[in-house]
Amino acid sequence: MNKRVIVSLICVLSLLLVGSAMADNPVAKGKWMIAGSSNAGFAVAGGDLNKPEGSDTPSYFNFSPCLAYAIAPGIFIGAAVEFDYFKQGDQKDSFWGIGPKIAWFPTAKNADEPKGKILPFLSGMFIYGQDKSDSPKNDSEFLPKVSAVNETEYKATEWFAHFAGGGVWMLSNSVGLHGNAYFELQNRKVKTFDFVDVEADGESGNEFGIEIGVTGFFGTAK
Repeated sequence: MNKRVIVSLICVLSLLLVGSAMADNPVAKGKWMIAGSSNAGFAVAGGDLNKPEGSDTPSYFNFSPCLAYAIAPGIFIGAAVEFDYFKQGDQKDSFWGIGPKIAWFPTAKNADEPKGKILPFLSGMFIYGQDKSDSPKNDSEFLPKVSAVNETEYKATEWFAHFAGGGVWMLSNSVGLHGNAYFELQNRKVKTFDFVDVEADGESGNEFGIEIGVTGFFGTAK
């Protein structure tokens, strides 16, 4: 699953945070945190490398929201969702998954009236889901013909463990922009190929990158 430098498109956070802009501590016990990042786009591809798609325009979409609750000052536990989609010509690739997330804000005691401040954090999450790809049969003379159908499909289970560290620059007392570096451990195991169940060994990988997104805090501190 290809990943990215993410530019957030989540403007709907403002609707969730109306009435939650009080000047209390946003990472106090009892507060909720909603965070996410998304990217979408298209490109024009050509040349021999992109055949058989040729000049078809590839499009992609990624959405990665999470919701967490502060069980103690600066300590949030919740869940995260990951969805990726790619399409070019007749080729389609998609992934969806869900899993737990934890985040720690070490400066929670000094986060009162945080507008203009940067709140550092460390976080981790584990996502498990399904990866699916559909594409036309490859007519290359170098690849074996594994079936008589005109389409190739594979399904795989995939998990990744995502570890991040960075900060939230608070634009108000309840909404901020987050930026962080991350390291990810990945594993994929193919379950179905060319409409036939297979017993394939899992493939492992890792990834390092940078993320940018929106974080919001709401609710009443306890």
